[in-house]
Amino acid sequence: MERILPNPAVKDRIAALCVGFAVDWYAADATIAELCDKNLPEPRNAPMVGFLTLDGAWIDGFSGSIETAEFLQVLERVEKSPLLAASPAVQKQLEKLAATIGPAADKGDWPAVFTAARAANKSTGRCPERDAIQAAEQKARAWAATELDGVVHQAKAGGDLAALRKHLGVIKQKCVGEPEAVDAETGLKALQKLALVREVEAGGNPARDLRERHAAPFKASRWTAVFDKPVPPTDKK
Repeated sequence: MERILPNPAVKDRIAALCVGFAVDWYAADATIAELCDKNLPEPRNAPMVGFLTLDGAWIDGFSGSIETAEFLQVLERVEKSPLLAASPAVQKQLEKLAATIGPAADKGDWPAVFTAARAANKSTGRCPERDAIQAAEQKARAWAATELDGVVHQAKAGGDLAALRKHLGVIKQKCVGEPEAVDAETGLKALQKLALVREVEAGGNPARDLRERHAAPFKASRWTAVFDKPVPPTDKK
């Protein structure tokens, strides 16, 4: 499994399909042991792998060593299982959401897209309508990522910080309740610090670690990049 799970052909599909949970067989709950005994032909042949619904119903699984091609066949059976299909009531609800979210995404009405996606995420079950909603949601997140990266790029290039902060405010407003809004708020704080850095540098003789110190609180985020020292333009003769 250590070799199969990181495989690009497996990684994204399994991440979209389920949440992993591992237990030591000898410390396993009796319910887990019973599921394996009932559904696996060789329940003591490690690893024992099972795919379950949210309410614990068995979908598919295997035990013992397995090759990538065989694992992908298991994933395909799980993906097509009727046990994962949306109920008629859920599908009807998603039909209404899909009918609104598509036009909203086409117009760039990202607040409406995120609102519909959150409503859809309150239910479970696979269907074409959910796929359409998820596609619109990904479009909204791609827009936000592009805009946030654009602010970073312009700030690194010496752009007008007041204008960039205003743009971050717009991004934050369009992504209320989403991680992208938190990211935009972090960006607002970073640009505020960057403004101080620029002011000190303009005054002459700044500390050597000025940018590094102000970048530290934003470590592991996209915003550390705005504190990179600007590269002077090369003279073209």
